[in-house]
Amino acid sequence: MNYQPYLRPGFRVDPIPAPREKVRLLMLATSVVVEGLVDPEPGRTDPRLANCLYMNQAGLIVMGTACRRPLMLREAADISAAAELDVLVVRSDERDAYATFDLKLTSVDGMRCGYRMWMPTPSGSAWLIPTAGDEQHVRITPLGLEVYTKPPFASASERQAGLAHGKAFLSVAVQGWF
Repeated sequence: MNYQPYLRPGFRVDPIPAPREKVRLLMLATSVVVEGLVDPEPGRTDPRLANCLYMNQAGLIVMGTACRRPLMLREAADISAAAELDVLVVRSDERDAYATFDLKLTSVDGMRCGYRMWMPTPSGSAWLIPTAGDEQHVRITPLGLEVYTKPPFASASERQAGLAHGKAFLSVAVQGWF
């Protein structure tokens, strides 16, 4: 059987290191929120995507790291260019049960960094909201990432409640329930 690579031929992409178990669980939880088909081992088809998750229907690649910014931003941008897909970087460290997200959207120049998961209810749809500033808010859907200029919440208390729901969802993931 002859497989087509996920990334365009001729693009050099640095290898993505294997994420720690906690980060891998957060990556899988993120793919659950997207609610689409996921290839958990795209490195079998295209070795340049080893240690990532590939979601063709959503036009999304999920990668993860326990490293601090700016590490892995260049790799995310390279993969986005090679695949012509959005890339979502899940970041976590060993001290915190939470994750932040960096995005490389094909429709936007540059990286969007420091987003947090926001959910209106503990099992509702998910958004990525910026930690500071008046940046774009990103809704996670089965068809990909949708960018909005207005937040999905109407008040500071709704924002805090949604962040708490997102944190609770991710803490369940870290326990290995996904």
